[in-house]
Amino acid sequence: MASIKELLGTQNQLYDSLIHKASFDIRCCIPGIIQSYNANNNTAEIQPAIREEVVNEDNSVSYVNLPLLINVPIVFPSTKLGGVRFTLEQGDECLVVFSDLSYDNFWTSGNVQNPIEVRRHDLSDGIAIPCVLSQPNTKAVESGLTVSFGEAKINMSNNNMILSDANGQITLEQIIKLLTHVHEDSSGKLTSQPMY
Repeated sequence: MASIKELLGTQNQLYDSLIHKASFDIRCCIPGIIQSYNANNNTAEIQPAIREEVVNEDNSVSYVNLPLLINVPIVFPSTKLGGVRFTLEQGDECLVVFSDLSYDNFWTSGNVQNPIEVRRHDLSDGIAIPCVLSQPNTKAVESGLTVSFGEAKINMSNNNMILSDANGQITLEQIIKLLTHVHEDSSGKLTSQPMY
């Protein structure tokens, strides 16, 4: 006959197994790699970038890709009045977060909605935030605020703004000086500012 200690140990193992199983099925967030982007719908097909570990019947371990996430809405900073959007390409990285509840009705109609299915933290309820997460794709952080696209870049610090692209760079101070420049003409009078 089993002792109380042995029974409690078995019961604790059962609880641990149930907790592990429940937490294993909950999706919170995962890095992803964009496979395709639909700019009209602002959605993407995304491959989760971390494989799932599977323990086989013989206790061997294998790793499988999670399924491709389809029609994932992309989050860009925006409001009804304006926002920031940029091109997304195959191979771009993102972070996919999973909604507590099914968001299908909200996504199609806006406003407060009832969920159409009873599911929580499901792979089908992902929302993607474009960003660089992996070290190989990370670029050095410059001081101040930098906005860049390809070779074009704007860098803002406390008292200066630098605009640069493949042709070179110029500061906002230099632009203002060019646009407000006056000088003496051949008769000794000051010229008017440039027309623009």
